[in-house]
Amino acid sequence: MDKRKLGILIELLLAIVGIYGILIASGLFSGSFTPVMFSYYTIITNIICVVYLIGKVIYKIKYPRKKKEFLGNFRGAVIICILITGLVFHFLLGKLFNMNASNDMFVRLGNIIVHYIIPYSVLLDYLIFDKKGYFKKWGPFTWVIVPLLYFAYALITGYFKLINYGGTHYPYWFIDVGQIGYAKVFMNAGIITVIFLGICYILYFFDNLMSKRKSR
Repeated sequence: MDKRKLGILIELLLAIVGIYGILIASGLFSGSFTPVMFSYYTIITNIICVVYLIGKVIYKIKYPRKKKEFLGNFRGAVIICILITGLVFHFLLGKLFNMNASNDMFVRLGNIIVHYIIPYSVLLDYLIFDKKGYFKKWGPFTWVIVPLLYFAYALITGYFKLINYGGTHYPYWFIDVGQIGYAKVFMNAGIITVIFLGICYILYFFDNLMSKRKSR
């Protein structure tokens, strides 16, 4: 099996695993379906990744001879969006969330899928199978638009108390205005944005470097 076909197979499997993880996290398989789960950044970005992976597979099958990568520069946005899910969970939320709290093995598996497997698998998929050199210099600034839009969405829905996240109207403690106030919320958001903008440019320069090495 050549590298291209292997990539298609792995991306298809990842999409299936992602769908499975999303459905588990939503409570569908445990008989306690919770629609509010689809308001969490984690689930939204996992859905984006599933759609991206399915689109990528269809693109590769339909246009087998095209050299251009699916979505080009926008791939960076998908990678960064889901990396935020993995890294923020690990460093900011992991201590508050016990992965082994549930006695249900499938629930624990679902948490691992949406917080670890999909985030780092999407990055590995790019590193191993994607052609490099399609990212733009201005790209990193557009890659953080989705997280910033979610931040605005969380503040608006929280302010108007439109969604109940189990005792609070904000999805995560570090943007919970009711608990820490607007000043700390915007400070946290600013720090996270700067850190991930830096990661965006690391990804951009790595991609550019790999592209130049291959063209030699």
